[in-house]
Amino acid sequence: MASALNSKIHAPGNCPGSKADARGGAGWRMDCDPEMHVKMCKKIAQLTKVIYALNTRQDETEAGMEALREAHQEELQQAVAETEARLLQAQGRVGEEEALRQRIQALESALELQKQLTQEALAQSASCRLETQERELRVEAEHAERVLTLSKEMLELKADYEKRLRHLSGHEAPRWDRLTKEGPEPKAEPGCGPEMREVLLEVERLRAENQQLSKDYARKAEELQATYERENEAVRQAMQQSVSEALWQWQEKETDLRKNFQAQEAALQAQVRKLEGDLEHRGRKISDLKKYAQKLKDRIQDLDVQLKEARQENSELKSTAKKLGEKLAIAKDKLMLQECHVTQKTGDMKTERVSENEVLRKENNLEACSLHPQQDQNFAKECPCTKGGTDTQTKKEACIETEYMKQKYEEDLRKIKHQTEEEKKHLKDQLMKRLEDLVKKHTVEIKSVRSSVEAERKRLQKEVEAQLEEVKKKSENEIKQLEEEKAALSVKLQNSLLEVLRLEEFIQQNKACPPRGDEKPQELDYQHCNILETQ
Repeated sequence: MASALNSKIHAPGNCPGSKADARGGAGWRMDCDPEMHVKMCKKIAQLTKVIYALNTRQDETEAGMEALREAHQEELQQAVAETEARLLQAQGRVGEEEALRQRIQALESALELQKQLTQEALAQSASCRLETQERELRVEAEHAERVLTLSKEMLELKADYEKRLRHLSGHEAPRWDRLTKEGPEPKAEPGCGPEMREVLLEVERLRAENQQLSKDYARKAEELQATYERENEAVRQAMQQSVSEALWQWQEKETDLRKNFQAQEAALQAQVRKLEGDLEHRGRKISDLKKYAQKLKDRIQDLDVQLKEARQENSELKSTAKKLGEKLAIAKDKLMLQECHVTQKTGDMKTERVSENEVLRKENNLEACSLHPQQDQNFAKECPCTKGGTDTQTKKEACIETEYMKQKYEEDLRKIKHQTEEEKKHLKDQLMKRLEDLVKKHTVEIKSVRSSVEAERKRLQKEVEAQLEEVKKKSENEIKQLEEEKAALSVKLQNSLLEVLRLEEFIQQNKACPPRGDEKPQELDYQHCNILETQ
């Protein structure tokens, strides 16, 4: 680059003068001030390096921006893919929730069906108990009717017997009185013997008939009592069997219902625990998703800020490089103009010196013709001295001007460097301020998101606790209702057993106190009244 710049600077068409003058001026510059030329070349090389470094930095910044853009796009695509996957998982969770709801509905329908079956079993037990009671009442009514019928027959037989006995006693009373008055051994009258024998035979026959009727009545009463006992025993056994079967069926159904309710309660509790765990897991996932979304948002914002900063820095670097390029071009132009000016000045000085030398030579030639040869030698010595003084003055002026240009160029470089440092400091302050603002903003957003997530979690927890409490209360109410039904059925069963025991005691009392003689109809009437009262 320095050689190219030197070639541009020392081009033959850049300044006025002939080729010989240019070659002479260039040779004079190289011979007179090589140090200044080297310094100028070094400065130009340094400026070229600075421009190259700025261009390289700009390329690196563009490459970094492109890499950031690609990374940003990849992160966005990855975030979109993860969001889609989580949406699919959420949809799957929704499907699982729907399946759980259907399962809960199926369990509720099964519970309703079990309740219906329980009610049907209770209704069957009640109908069986009613049928047993109706059968008992019907048997007791039939027995009471038979007892009443036999009592009526016995009363009719007794009334007929008493009537005939009264008739016989009223018809034969005078004769019996007379016979008793006559003595224990009356004499047989020929006219009264056959009638008395007939009367006595009639009396004996009536007595035998009365005894036979009493025996028949006792036998029929015993047969009726045995029939009643057999029927009562059969009814009692049938009732006990039906009650025991109903009790066994009820106990079996109660056991099945208790097992089913326990299994359903355990399943519901397991489902509730599962739902609680699922809700907690989903709450954690939601919080994680929100945190991840917030992180992605923060990352996107950071990347956007970095991209904006990189673009801004790139634009600033471009503008700085452009300014430095313009300043470098101006400096190059100034250097070229100064070099042309110096070259022109040295050419003019050389031309003047040549013309002066020619004039001096002519004068010397003219004087040589008229003066002494010694004077020619002295004049020849003075001419090189004059020539040397003129060259020294020209070199001094060129050095002074070069030093002035060098100082000015260094001052310009210091100003540019100071300005660049000031701009960097200003940009750094702005960046720190923006970062602080972003940190504050992100902190506020994170706090708000955390508060909203905490509120949502508390709300979900309250809803779950309310649902659990409702399910628990419902289960407790159902268990209490079943226990009340069980207690009612137990009370009814005890009442039926007490009634059976009372009937057995009544039957045993009837067995222990059989009817005797003429008191049997009254006792049968009393028993009939007791049976009616019992009914």
